[in-house]
Amino acid sequence: MALTPLDLQTLFVKMNDVNREQAHLRGAEAQEQSFEAKKLVEEELRKDSSVNRSAENGEMDNRIKEREEKSEGEKGRQGKRREDGDDGDRKKEQKEYITDPNLGQHIDLIG
Repeated sequence: MALTPLDLQTLFVKMNDVNREQAHLRGAEAQEQSFEAKKLVEEELRKDSSVNRSAENGEMDNRIKEREEKSEGEKGRQGKRREDGDDGDRKKEQKEYITDPNLGQHIDLIG
């Protein structure tokens, strides 16, 4: 297929349009790539500045909740004991401790 002068004239006129379109396509790729890079950098900065929960923290939260529930249960039992009059037994337990009768009676001058 041979090119005639008329075809060449049409091609040369359209060449500017094709050139402009190709430049936009190349620029769009570069612009899209820079946009994605900027987006990744912002995401990394956001992750660095935020506090993240780990799986260990979740386990620790569960342990803390269990301890709190146990302590609340014990407080409830203590309240019931007070109502039942078991407080006297606790006072006896607290007062009963072993003491050394010789404690404070002798002074060791040798050593």
